[in-house]
Amino acid sequence: MLSFNRQTFLLATFLFCFCTLGLLVDSYLLHRTAEFFGGTALNRPFTLKTTAEYASFAILALFYSLVFFGTILAILYRIIFPWLGLNAAQSLYSSIIVFGGTYASYTIIKHQIHKYFQNMFDLQVLKELTAGNFLNLFGYISPQHLIVALGGLAFVFLNILVIKFLGKTGEPLKTNQRSKFTISTLCLAWLILLITHFSTASFESLRFGLRNTLAYLLPDETLRILSDFDRDGFGPLTSPPDSNNMDADINPWALDIPGNNKDENGLLGDFSEVSRTHEPSLKLPKNSQSQPVNVILVVVETFRSDVVKMNLDGSQVMPFLSSLADSQAFTPDAHSNYGVTARAIQTLFFGKLGYKENDTTLFEIFKKQGYAVHTVSAMDENWGNNYALLGMDKLDSFFDTRFINWQERELTTWKKMNTSLLSLDWQELNKKAFDVIGNSEKPFFLYLNYQDLHYPYHQSSMELKFIEKGEKDSRFFKPENRDKILRQYANAAFHLDKGFRQLFEFLQEKGLSKNTVVMIIGDHPDSIYENGLLGHAWTLDQHQRKTPLFISGAGGEIKTPVGQQELGQILLDSVFSEKSPSPMVVIPEESKKQFVLTGSLEQPRQIGWLSKNDLIAYDFKTGRARFGENGSWLKLDKALNETKGGQLRSLIHYWESLRAARAGL
Repeated sequence: MLSFNRQTFLLATFLFCFCTLGLLVDSYLLHRTAEFFGGTALNRPFTLKTTAEYASFAILALFYSLVFFGTILAILYRIIFPWLGLNAAQSLYSSIIVFGGTYASYTIIKHQIHKYFQNMFDLQVLKELTAGNFLNLFGYISPQHLIVALGGLAFVFLNILVIKFLGKTGEPLKTNQRSKFTISTLCLAWLILLITHFSTASFESLRFGLRNTLAYLLPDETLRILSDFDRDGFGPLTSPPDSNNMDADINPWALDIPGNNKDENGLLGDFSEVSRTHEPSLKLPKNSQSQPVNVILVVVETFRSDVVKMNLDGSQVMPFLSSLADSQAFTPDAHSNYGVTARAIQTLFFGKLGYKENDTTLFEIFKKQGYAVHTVSAMDENWGNNYALLGMDKLDSFFDTRFINWQERELTTWKKMNTSLLSLDWQELNKKAFDVIGNSEKPFFLYLNYQDLHYPYHQSSMELKFIEKGEKDSRFFKPENRDKILRQYANAAFHLDKGFRQLFEFLQEKGLSKNTVVMIIGDHPDSIYENGLLGHAWTLDQHQRKTPLFISGAGGEIKTPVGQQELGQILLDSVFSEKSPSPMVVIPEESKKQFVLTGSLEQPRQIGWLSKNDLIAYDFKTGRARFGENGSWLKLDKALNETKGGQLRSLIHYWESLRAARAGL
């Protein structure tokens, strides 16, 4: 029989070793996940970066684990194991199984490891195969099913045998053999944990790391719910925190109803009609004339402006588009307002930022004008609800990646799990587009979506012009490889440029080049570590917002920088107004600003005014604002008193206006 001191020592050793091992596994998974996209790459700006952050994470994660699992261990040894009549050896072994099973289950769910087996254990598919009769299930059991099932049963049976065997090796636990964990010790530990928890709530990177551990996540979720006194979903532990935790109508992202004498979002007082800005809806120009002009609206995934005129190794990266930029309307200063794919496409078609489900789209306007309306997309247009929101089911023809019969044996496990992210090469897309154009018997409006520039900026179909081989391994996409990543991106752009050349040559061959307007716009760019990040959607600066715009065969004028919400109306004005000399005139305006945001309109992380050489931003999570991309973050009250405080005020009011419009107020 184990002595009291021996028992205590074993329990303390077990607890420390388990928590340390868990910390090592969590640290590795966290680091490996970050490394998977190169640290702060591909939209992961809150990963642990500095040595101090990693050290703080390790110390706090170990402390949380010791308190959390120590509490569980105390409950097991003081209540459950004595009640079950287990002896010391059985108790220690059962603790290992309980702790290990809990941690393993959490890790599997957290990192979605179970999804790698979803094709093997799809109960819905098995139900259909067996005509709903699970007695027929045995006829469809594969060797993989059998091995995993038998392995699981064997594991359970083995543990039962071990616990039974250990029951013969000692006496049941007695009062003086239990752990030394006392109620007072646990209360003190949890008090320290609570103080630490609220003190570190504002450290975003640290919280990001800690929330990957079970011992932090469960207390954090519990405390977040308990500390939300007014039950509005916000409190001192939410991001952003609640400015008034006693009034459920007030929170940082609340809809501020105009003129009700209540400041629901806690910003600048009650929103009033005087401060309101109205977005125009898409409409035909005055005295519009029906023009027998075809229209092709092209959206290019992840299109950076700098690649259009770029030269590498004495060669132009995009020779065709570069020549098009010289002969037609072109600007490198188009801004992606939302900075993400689906909302960028929706903004283009609705012609506004505060769009609603039933608002008029470009599809509807062209269809009412007698156009044949088509979509040919290299992506799944269900992404971000484009298909339903834009009414693509009502078009004359529609094609996207869901129509492709993908060969599963050629797909990686990750691709099988994420079929909505599969994309087509421009060569396949152009074939489909040419069929649509060639079979059109009346003026057409065609929405084309190219995906060749999407991360990882290389597909096997691409020729190797500026690189020796295409890299897809996540370990390649790190800051130290920025030049190589940019070359790979340029190589993809070189490949895509041939697709545009083929498109325009096809229009010329069919005699359509003189009566077809082509607008080419990127949905967003990717920054390639200019701002410390690889990807998009997280910053408001030029690196994640500036994308090129081409307009061929159109007249009129365009003032830049131009936002995506303006392009729909510009297109309508060009097509349906009295023809102006082509090409369209581009007029740069240094002071013109665009509204940009990260996140959704209802719950943005940041909002900003972005002009050619300036940025004014407000961060909801911290309640701070700054002027200039490299300016210091100031508390809102102080920022409002700065020289550009009036522009900051108009920024917040503009966001409130968009929210009110979307809500129908």
